[in-house]
Amino acid sequence: MSTEVKKTVHGWFLGFASLLLAIALGVLFSAASDLTDASMQFNALTVKQPRFADFVGPQRYDMLMKKATKRPAANPAQKANTEAAKSPIDPAKAPPEPPKAANPPADQPLALDAAIQRTFEFFSEYENKLSKPSLQIIKPVVAAIETGSPAEQSGIKVGDTILTVGGTKLESVMGFYLALSDKPSPELSLRVLRDKRELNIILRSPKGIIFHGNNTGIKFALPEDVFYITEQDAKRLAEQYKNDFMSTIPADWRADAANNLMQMARQLNNLGTEMVDLNNAKPIRIKSSDLIAWQHKRWSESLEDYFSQRRLLENKVIEILGSFGDAISGLVAALLFFGIALLSFLYNRSFRHKSTA
Repeated sequence: MSTEVKKTVHGWFLGFASLLLAIALGVLFSAASDLTDASMQFNALTVKQPRFADFVGPQRYDMLMKKATKRPAANPAQKANTEAAKSPIDPAKAPPEPPKAANPPADQPLALDAAIQRTFEFFSEYENKLSKPSLQIIKPVVAAIETGSPAEQSGIKVGDTILTVGGTKLESVMGFYLALSDKPSPELSLRVLRDKRELNIILRSPKGIIFHGNNTGIKFALPEDVFYITEQDAKRLAEQYKNDFMSTIPADWRADAANNLMQMARQLNNLGTEMVDLNNAKPIRIKSSDLIAWQHKRWSESLEDYFSQRRLLENKVIEILGSFGDAISGLVAALLFFGIALLSFLYNRSFRHKSTA
């Protein structure tokens, strides 16, 4: 074979090896790029948070927000005078209302238990806010008594009108709840009106449990959507929610779900009395229980969708890693082939120089 032919063959051999090396590098870079994209998609994958606007509907939410922003800020002194004028309780003797739920920074996440407790503080404040006008005009007349309760054991009868609690004069059911909140005790001194006679009755807790509005056994004739949630009730409801709802959510996601519900409860409470059904002539209050059920359903659906997308991405990453391994193997083979071609080319060139010399 002539020298020129050998030179051409070795040149083509080196060129072909270089092309294979370039292709192998291209495949490797492409696999690396796909792996980077998949990693970015994986990092960006999150659980879609349910929104309060979706619960009430976008149009309705906008209307509520506009109405809320137009609501004038009440002067504290003027508000106090107005409340005193409306309240049937003597302002001088009226017990203070329970402290309202403090608002943490809107974006500050809390631990699981703290978030659940804060959530039900917002819910109780919202429900009490809507029930307050009715509770202030309903007389504290005993409508029913729980069997075996302290009220039954103390001699309270259906039809009794409660006049005072611990010396605090009552004019409404609201006054009864506030009086118990103001003076928590396992023993209550009541004065009731029965058959036009005033009687003094002592309510005692058999186990030393502190009385609050809903554990005395006394029931009042209240409309279905009117009730008062005490601090103890809020804690009990929070614990019940944790057992019934949080147990169905994976542990790693419970705090996120609780914080999401807390933010929605805050919005519900902030809108307060604006939260009525605007599409009905007769206002219908929005129940916090409806929001709880809706949020849990949406969160569970979002979590299921998240894990579905995550499985797809994991399978994609596994496939890319397989391609990446093949690309590395191809690159090693191309480098080896290129090395052989380069050595062959250099050897042939050196041999030709020696022959010429």
